This record gives sequence, C-alpha cells and structure tokens, in this order.
Amino acid sequence: MVSKLEKQRLENIQRNKELLRSLSLDKISYEIKKDVEEKKAETKAKRQKRKTDTAPKEPIRKSRRLQGIKIEDTEDYQTAMRAKELQQIEEEKLEKLRTMKLPGNVSLIDILKEQNKDNEIKGEDNDDEKLLSEFSRLSDNFSVGDFYEVISKKPTDDKSINKLRKEFKSIDLYEKFLPNQISLTEDRLAIINFHPSNTEKIIVGGDILGNLGIWNPNSDTDENPAITSFNLHGKHISKIAFSTKKLNNLYTASYDNSIRCTDLKTLKSTEVLGLLDDNGNDIGISDIQLSTPNTSSYENLLFFTTLTGQFGSFDIRSKPRTTSISLYRLSDKKIGGFSINPNANYQLSTGSLDRTLKIWDLRKVNANSNWSEKFPSDACIHAYGGFSSRLSVSSTDWNSSGDIVCNGYADAINIFKLGDTTQWNSDFLYKPKKKSKEIIPMTLKPDHVMKHNCRTGKWVSILKARWQMNPKDGYEKFVIGNMQKFFDVYTANGIQVAHLGGKSITAVPAVANFHPTENWLVGGTASGKCVLFS
Repeated sequence: MVSKLEKQRLENIQRNKELLRSLSLDKISYEIKKDVEEKKAETKAKRQKRKTDTAPKEPIRKSRRLQGIKIEDTEDYQTAMRAKELQQIEEEKLEKLRTMKLPGNVSLIDILKEQNKDNEIKGEDNDDEKLLSEFSRLSDNFSVGDFYEVISKKPTDDKSINKLRKEFKSIDLYEKFLPNQISLTEDRLAIINFHPSNTEKIIVGGDILGNLGIWNPNSDTDENPAITSFNLHGKHISKIAFSTKKLNNLYTASYDNSIRCTDLKTLKSTEVLGLLDDNGNDIGISDIQLSTPNTSSYENLLFFTTLTGQFGSFDIRSKPRTTSISLYRLSDKKIGGFSINPNANYQLSTGSLDRTLKIWDLRKVNANSNWSEKFPSDACIHAYGGFSSRLSVSSTDWNSSGDIVCNGYADAINIFKLGDTTQWNSDFLYKPKKKSKEIIPMTLKPDHVMKHNCRTGKWVSILKARWQMNPKDGYEKFVIGNMQKFFDVYTANGIQVAHLGGKSITAVPAVANFHPTENWLVGGTASGKCVLFS
C-alpha cells in the first residue's frame, strides 16, 4: 500500500514531465547536444589540419626551367612566333610589291594603288592591308599585261610607244564570224601562222592530232568561214614555216618524225624528211626553221631540232632523207624551240626542257659532247654560253636587231639585247681552262624581264613569244598569248604596247603569231578555234 507521501511524490513527477513536454525542452536538449558534438568535431578537424599544414611542402609555383619545360614548347611563345612569322611574310610581300618592276620601271605596288584609286578604295591606315589582299588574290598567276589599262595611262616621252599604242588600239577583231565559229582544226591548235602575203590574210594552223587547217577570210561566205582541213601528219604538228623563195611552199614538222612540204596551190604534199635513229625508231621533230638568204654557205638549208635534244639540217633541194643526216647533241632533254640568227645563219639559240637557253656556233664541230652526262660520245657544235632558268624554257626567238626573247614555265619573259653577234669569237663568252672538260657556262643575263603567267596546264598549248619577222613600220615587237584570253604585245625594250581581247574571245589564244610585215595578229585555242585581229 502506497503511502500518502509516496503518492504525492509520483504526482509531482508526472506533473513535471507534462510541464517539460509542454515546453519542448527535450527537443531543445537534443539540439544543444547535437550542436555541442558538431563543435567538438569541427575543433578536432581544425587541430588535424594544423598538424597537416605544419608538414613540409613543395612550392606552389615552380619556374619552367625547374619543371623541365622549354620556352619553345610554351603556347605563349608559339603564338608570338606565329604572329612574328605572319608579320615577316607580309613585310616580304610588300617588299616584293615595291621591287617588282613593270615595263617602264613602274612598280607593281604603284599599279595596284592606281587600281585601288580607280575603284574608289580610300583610307591611308589600311593601304598596305588592301594592297596585300589584292596581291594575294592575284597570287603568282598574273601577267604584267593584266595591268595594261593602268600602265598605258601613264605619260611617256617616247613618241614611238604612243604611236604603236594608238595603232594597235585601232585594229579590230574579225567581225564576220565569232572566234568560236571559226574551227580551223579538229583538235587543240599547237601552231599557227600567217602566209607571207600582205594582200590576203591567209592563215594556217596545225593541231595535236596532225590536222592542218587553211583559212582565207577573204573567201568567207555568209554561212561559213572558207576553211580547208586535212590530215597531214600522224601526230602533233610542232611547226609551220614558209619558203622565202617559193611563198606557196609550206613546210610542216611533226612528232611523228616527218617534215613535209605542201604546195598551197595544188595542195600536193610530199615528205622531205623521215627521221630515224640507229635502231630504226622514229625521232620526233620539235621545231624547224628555214635559213634566211643572207649567207650563201647556209642558203637553202632547213634546220630542225628533236624531242630527244638533237639538232640537224639538210638542203631542201635534195631528195627525201632518212638516216643519212648528221645530228648534233645540244641537250640531254627535249628542245622545245630554237631560232637561227637572221644576221648570221651559223648562230642559233635553243630553249630546252633542261631549263636552259644556249647559243651555238655551227662553224665549229666537236667530236664529243663533253658537257653531256647521258650522251658524252655524241658529236656537238661549239657553245658560246647560255642562260639558266628556274624551270624549263619553252621557246626562244631571234630578231634582226640581235635581240632574243625567251619564255618558259618560270612565268617570265626574258629579253637579251645581244646586238651584232657576227663579231663574236668562238670564245666570246668564256675561255675554257686548259686540260678541262668543256662545260657550257650560264653567263648570259637578260636585259629586260617581264612577269608573265605561263602556267597553261595540260589542256592549253604552251605559250611562246614570237617576234614580228620584218615589221613594215620598223619597230621590233613580239606577241605572246595571255591566260586572261588576250594577246600581249611588247617592244624590244619590254614596253607593252597592246593588250588585245574582248568578250567574244571565250578561250585562251595560246598559240599566237604576227604577220611577217603587217600589224595583224592571229591566235589559236584549245578547241581549234581561230582569233584574228587586223
């Protein structure tokens, strides 16, 4: 039995519990306890961290040298170097623009400034940037002839230049038919030429399949051009030449090994040479030229070069020849073109795939080609010397004033003003040392160099600069095709006097030629079409 006192104590305990529950003191007590425990844990973590921090540590930052990093490998250095290289390239391009001279000693940078002015490009702060942008657009595939409109506006004191420019401005493109309607040959024209007549503009062209086309514009009907075509050779026709005595006798050379003579009146064609090597294999003919009637000992001779680098000649009055012709080794590779000096038929120049222009003397024959690596035992003629090009030389042409023009894949036209070479001795350009092999010195330097895009590629015939043979107006000048579908005409001093073209010329007139005496121009395209200015 619970005493009264014990009963009172139990009631007091129950009352206090209810009071505590109503005040939520147990929850507060739990939270206080939790907070105390968290503070203890935090204090313990700080003590452990202080212990860890007191342990020795490596420096936070180390030099690149201590880390084994080369300065050249860092991104900052490489970025700086790239910026420096770009700046250097731009400076080199600007310097190239400043030093690149056009005919008349005008720099390309001046011409580009003139063009920018014409196009109303203003602002001096970014002039260099705009010029470089224009130069980059041009890249290397341009010719000085592309700037003729700007160049011709510049005043000149040379009355002959002004006269020539005015004259060429007055000649017109043939109007009766558009160039793409005048199909001179079936395939790509490789060579084109005028008949020497100065009354009729008779044009003859040969293509890469051996087809010959003859066009007489004076006989054109309203419906069709007066063109006669026939297959004359089995391969590429490389050259067309007219006899100086019988003007209707047309000589053609071909890669098929033959040289033929065709009478334009009767259209009868005969073979005058079929060239074979010692094993009976065909030797392709790359170029031919008839001697000029100024040296009796070389009169009636037809000179030729081959695809294998040889040179020969024969009398056109003789019967057809095959292997009984003396050949001289002038190159280890293809001779693309050659030219006989009009004032001295014993001198000739050759342009070759071996990247040289060389000048030779027929009067002195050497038993061995000491300079040749592949054919040292072949007979050779004396070499005065030559010119070394960066790339192959496509053509060389000699005029009556003693100037040679040559061009090739190095994208340049070179003019050598040699003057009276009849006074040259055999050792004019050099003297070989005693007891040494005769090595041909590349000592010739061009007097004038013009930038010209000669990158014709696979489908366009090679560009070749050609002098006007006997200009009636007395001015020495040559023509060359322009990749922008124009003809460019230059004087012997490298001054441009014409840039002929038009919207109706839809293809490059790559093979181009002057009439021997008149200022008429003709060109042929990759599709066998003919372009005539007269």
